[in-house]
Amino acid sequence: MVSPRLARTLLVISSISWSASPGAANSPTVYVLKNPQKQQWCGFLNQQLWRSQIDEDGALETASVEFSDGHPLRIKLTEADDPESGDWIAYDTYMLDDDGSVRSLQRTTNVLPGDVSRTESFVNREGRLLKAGVTIKSLKTGRSVAPRKFWFPNRLLLRNVTAMPFSALLARISDIHGTEPVCVSAVK
Repeated sequence: MVSPRLARTLLVISSISWSASPGAANSPTVYVLKNPQKQQWCGFLNQQLWRSQIDEDGALETASVEFSDGHPLRIKLTEADDPESGDWIAYDTYMLDDDGSVRSLQRTTNVLPGDVSRTESFVNREGRLLKAGVTIKSLKTGRSVAPRKFWFPNRLLLRNVTAMPFSALLARISDIHGTEPVCVSAVK
């Protein structure tokens, strides 16, 4: 079992490295977190404020949304298991078309008790996300693992930007400015 603090630290570290990807500085990015106590999704323009709020809120779901010409281009969504168990963490990178449909998805899920990391690639074919590849590796060694039954959390494949759990926040993107976050209900 991973301590709640360690699980949040891993989430913050992964969020920092994901949002610092090449090209992020050239396009506006909105940083998103889910406040579990208030059941709200909150959007930030300031990455440092977002990072500190992740730890303060104990957020287990975070995202960064990169925009190009006013449209979401890439969404990096991170979700961690309940901090009491801290068994898994998942990283999704959604690439979007101008109309908001998902062009491709790369999903990496790390399961600590099984010492296993699975990376799946999906591509959009006629409106359906089809699996294009899978690799399974040991978390400790980074080496490929022989196929066998591993437990992984069952997570949804989202086909467009309106299916994102924080889509109501993206609809208010023009309200996000300065140092104050904009928040919307996370209850659908």
